[in-house]
Amino acid sequence: MANLSSVCYAILALLGASQALQLVTRDVDIAGVTKFQSALLLIDGKQTTCESVLVDSNAGFVAASCLKYTSDGDVDTDVKYELAVRAGGSTTTEVYPITQIDSHKEYNPETYVNNLAVIQFNPDKEVTWQNYIGIDPEEWDDHYFIRRSLSSVSSLTWNNIIAFANTDTP
Repeated sequence: MANLSSVCYAILALLGASQALQLVTRDVDIAGVTKFQSALLLIDGKQTTCESVLVDSNAGFVAASCLKYTSDGDVDTDVKYELAVRAGGSTTTEVYPITQIDSHKEYNPETYVNNLAVIQFNPDKEVTWQNYIGIDPEEWDDHYFIRRSLSSVSSLTWNNIIAFANTDTP
């Protein structure tokens, strides 16, 4: 039960940092994935392979394994964490400093159990938006694997999206 309560704590922390979430029936096809905001974790100004699940313009999730840790197991705060966020349906990209990271208290870097961290960014709230979150996977016709990456961090140029439906073979 400790694992479940820790996960609930992380989700509640995210919800508290967020405005009211907009839960909707999921309606997307493989061609429509570019309508959604996407984000990529940058560490010390360099691209990682870690994408973020964005809830809104202030908060999201990232794999805890993407972060750097001190010898005592805390997130290394000397590292510069940023989020490159691409606005849905456009080519505009903004880079925001990540101002708070709450890694799951029971994250195990050897087994990847509880591989979750809540991140907060966009501290000046220059832009506000909210992603739509599908609430019931049973209603979904397809599941998608989406991979986004930057071709250039300095110019914030994105590569084409790699996308596969559950019936496709990569």
